Amino acid sequence: IPLSGTAIVKQPPTPDIKANGSYGPVELTPGEALSVTIELDPGDYPGYQADWWCVADAPFGWYYYDAGTEGWLPGFQVSYQGPLFELTPPSEILNVSDLPTASYTFYFGVDGNRNGNLDEPLYYDSVEVSITSP
Repeated sequence: IPLSGTAIVKQPPTPDIKANGSYGPVELTPGEALSVTIELDPGDYPGYQADWWCVADAPFGWYYYDAGTEGWLPGFQVSYQGPLFELTPPSEILNVSDLPTASYTFYFGVDGNRNGNLDEPLYYDSVEVSITSP
């Protein structure tokens, strides 16, 4: 029971994204394997309805992970809509070895308004990956 005059601080959701098990930045050469994984601690909001976002900023445009097809598609769209839950162990959302030479930023986040739009409150993590010539 909180003492009089003290506020209860709620723990927000904590999304986590890694590339090859690292928070990055990650540097690879063409042909090297890239594995992107996500985890989520729902904090004090398990079951809360939210938008889940897995997107990638690439030099040739935005891509999003479609949880329904478990594939990446061009555009900037919500990946999944549903309740927040503990996502552990890490879930692999990308495993490739043929990305073109370039720099990429992968994002994983959740927002507290299940409407298909990116809004506040937004909690997210990101990882940078560079594919460079040897």
